[in-house]
Amino acid sequence: MASSHRDCIWLRTQPIAHRGLHQLERSIPENSLSAFQAAIDRNYAIELDLHLSADNEVVVFHDDTLERTTGIAGELCNKSAKALGELRLFGTDQRIPLLSDVLALVDGRSPLLIELKTSRPVGELEAEVVRLLSRYHGPFAIQSFDPYRLAWLRQNAPHVCRGQLSGKLKESDLPPYKRLILRNLLLTPWTRPHFIAYEIGALPHWNAQLHRTAGLPLLAWTVRTKHDRRRARRWATNIIFEGDGAAS
Repeated sequence: MASSHRDCIWLRTQPIAHRGLHQLERSIPENSLSAFQAAIDRNYAIELDLHLSADNEVVVFHDDTLERTTGIAGELCNKSAKALGELRLFGTDQRIPLLSDVLALVDGRSPLLIELKTSRPVGELEAEVVRLLSRYHGPFAIQSFDPYRLAWLRQNAPHVCRGQLSGKLKESDLPPYKRLILRNLLLTPWTRPHFIAYEIGALPHWNAQLHRTAGLPLLAWTVRTKHDRRRARRWATNIIFEGDGAAS
């Protein structure tokens, strides 16, 4: 397992392609094997999202529901990995991959920034992800918006490089006081992340900048425009980007 926080220098130096280097106009959809290969070809790190299927397989997918990307109604967590693997992403020939598929494809050629999604109880997804990554020898780091998931990692896999995601959280359905806590990174003394990933439109943020001053990498997400790039150069260490030119 090549994941010690001491080995995560790439978080400071290598631009990170959000959900892979996807270009739907070229039939390369987000979170697909083709998007991950495209990032490898351009020497970018790869950000991806993980869920558990109904039969507890780790699948690479962003949303809780399937309709936006596959046109099929329903929640991902209610379908088996086999059923999910038969769905096409945005009408292309690309399908929903398993994490094991991605690890086999990447094989250490690009660093992986893995986001844990929050549709299952804490510990279920995390334990399976750590188990799969224990046999993987490429560089990776794990991030989540949910501090309880980072606390689980701190307790059960303290060697893994872990990061706290945050931002404005405008679309969150959390109570206002919880959004306030998460937006201001008030639980990081408990979770002790090794890096912060913060929404580009909310930078500069006082506590994100304090963490950066203290020596933690600060990743800006999601950088899509020249304005975003200028803001990120001033306020962040590195970027999580979309669009072929966004990392230029």
